[in-house]
Amino acid sequence: MSAPWITYRPELKVLDCTIRDGGLCNDHVFEDGFVRAVYRACVEAGVDYMEMGYKASKKIFAPGTCGTWKYCEEDDLRRIVDDNPRR
Repeated sequence: MSAPWITYRPELKVLDCTIRDGGLCNDHVFEDGFVRAVYRACVEAGVDYMEMGYKASKKIFAPGTCGTWKYCEEDDLRRIVDDNPRR
């Protein structure tokens, strides 16, 4: 009998980039509630990594021309994830 086609492979990781890549369509303007909902869905689904945005320079992209997730400050991240003990 052959081995099952689908197996668990812990070396494979899942990355979600909904907010980061989605921001290319709307200049990174997302309400916190939406970002939080995507984050929580990723946590519940067991997604290993989530990219929330960029660490772009405010000298290159002037504040007001793009949303929060273009700059992705530490305070913005904490506002969404709180002090989540998960890795």
